[in-house]
Amino acid sequence: MGSGSFSIGRFNDFTRELTGNATITAYDAKRQLVTGSYEVPAPEQNEPPKAGLSTDPNCTIILAGTFKNLRAKTQ
Repeated sequence: MGSGSFSIGRFNDFTRELTGNATITAYDAKRQLVTGSYEVPAPEQNEPPKAGLSTDPNCTIILAGTFKNLRAKTQ
């Protein structure tokens, strides 16, 4: 169907604005529902067990998932 880029706020106080992708694989126009997936990498993060203990970033956290029959708001 389609994909696009979007940005979200910071993951923590040390993260720049994050940019990711959303891919829509199905759209139900009658019910205005979308199905697809998303992925947002958060580069240069501290490893989760070390959070708060070090200021040296050393991993990338990937926020990813899927959505099914999510209501789409038209403008």
